[in-house]
Amino acid sequence: MLAYHIDRYNRLKENDIINLRNDINIEPRVLKEIMDERYPDGLSFHGDTYYARQPQTREEIQDVFTENIFEYERRLNHAHMPSRFQSFFASETIKELRFWFKKLGNQESFSVWEVEFEHSDFAKLDASWLGTDMDKPSFLTSAYYAENYWSGKSSDHPQYELLIKSPIRVVKRVPYSVLMVGE
Repeated sequence: MLAYHIDRYNRLKENDIINLRNDINIEPRVLKEIMDERYPDGLSFHGDTYYARQPQTREEIQDVFTENIFEYERRLNHAHMPSRFQSFFASETIKELRFWFKKLGNQESFSVWEVEFEHSDFAKLDASWLGTDMDKPSFLTSAYYAENYWSGKSSDHPQYELLIKSPIRVVKRVPYSVLMVGE
């Protein structure tokens, strides 16, 4: 299946194979052991960012809070779903990807890639639940939104994303001009 990914950090290149990482350096050692116990196959870049690293800004702290509430809800009630900490994020179509590209500021510095995977281990979920009322989040509110997300419910204004398990192959770069068509 083909999908489309925004590479905000310009880490990808054509024909890369994306897999989970186990080589994440975490201190003290006991934290690495906890991570390895919970995620023995490793973490994705997203998982490293929101589970293993220390947040540096207020915005990052809020994102870490949200991501971890969503992950705990998944582990408690939706363990069959792919972990966001072990997933690669993409859109099913260029049209769906345009929403994310606009939300991130139409950055010409971002790379957009067509990617492919040959398995059915993915989920299409409404990411708008991640940002609902998160200016003043409570644990209860966040858990409610996480339940809606993992249950596959669509909000009034859905913003779909694919959570894809590894491996994923980077096929080709999508020209910036293609993203601007149909604005």
